[in-house]
Amino acid sequence: MRADMKGLRPISTRSIYEELQERIKEYVILNNLQPGDPLPTEAQLAEQLGVSRAVVREGLRALESLGVIHSKRGEGRYVSSFSLDPILQNLGYSMLVDVEDVQEILDVRQQLEVGFVREAIAAMNEETLVQLRGLVAEMHRKAAARKIFRQEDLKFHRLIYEKVGNKFLLKLLDVFWEVSKNLRYQTLLLPIDLIAEAKNHKEILRAIEAKQVEEAQRQIVAHFDSVRARLVAGRIVREAEVKGALQATEQQPEAAPA
Repeated sequence: MRADMKGLRPISTRSIYEELQERIKEYVILNNLQPGDPLPTEAQLAEQLGVSRAVVREGLRALESLGVIHSKRGEGRYVSSFSLDPILQNLGYSMLVDVEDVQEILDVRQQLEVGFVREAIAAMNEETLVQLRGLVAEMHRKAAARKIFRQEDLKFHRLIYEKVGNKFLLKLLDVFWEVSKNLRYQTLLLPIDLIAEAKNHKEILRAIEAKQVEEAQRQIVAHFDSVRARLVAGRIVREAEVKGALQATEQQPEAAPA
């Protein structure tokens, strides 16, 4: 029996692999396929789209890498549930982020944390508060020893929002941490004053414990303002260093001809 091929049109323009991916996504949408529904076979797709099975196979692999579809050995390919995991897994290889990019990402992350902290406070329980206190105590211990507490910072912010019950929010927060790893100048994100940084997290926690939403929001904004200030200051220093290096190069005398 011939499969229903509604939504699959022959390919004629732009990158054949990109076009094929778009055609298959159109097919999924127009046929209202749900997660777990099967796709046509490679042979059926190749015939309907007017391309070779090798081209179809490469296009399907690309869609698998994006998490749009998945394969089952010996059974075929199926529509996948939406997930950010494949994107997160590929960030380390696909992005080399500069300061300006991180500043924009910080803006988005701040709005997310400020916007959801009310729900986070409402959903907070004593077990989570105990874990947050432990993380803050570890931040202060490391700060006193002049050690960076990046992992504690990550866990602190993620833990605040875990009980909200919004998995997409947590994935977006994870995106920030993955992207920040790829900043060209990693030292720009590191706290200059570790004690002050640890104290800021303690103030966020105090506001959450007291269920003071506006104070928690204010302390979160102060936290991100501190990060932005480091980025701006670091960029100015870096630009001055580059300018000085260029000037030094220009002032070097030319070598005498042999």
